[in-house]
Amino acid sequence: MKFALLVASAAAIQIQGDACVSNKEAGAIFNAVDTNGNGQVSKDELVKALKAYAKSRDYEPTKEDWAWVAKSAYADAGADKTLNRAEFTKWVNQFANHFHIDGCGNWSL
Repeated sequence: MKFALLVASAAAIQIQGDACVSNKEAGAIFNAVDTNGNGQVSKDELVKALKAYAKSRDYEPTKEDWAWVAKSAYADAGADKTLNRAEFTKWVNQFANHFHIDGCGNWSL
């Protein structure tokens, strides 16, 4: 299952230079989330992946969590309302920082 890669990748995130999630790691996560393989992560793909990730961590996202995800992903997505690989890489670093995933959040963007 592709979400297993997302969970494994997100669980292995470490602080690396200016970004918490390396380009290589972000690419692997992007490929797992882009389930239709069109090179874009849609709202539906992102929500499905985040629900699977939250479940893997036994976490129930709050309304505030979803509001932050919507606001930040929409801001990074641009006019087409999807995240390409570069936009996703930027966003996934913000996500890891915001939610303090595996030591992230101790640096500034």
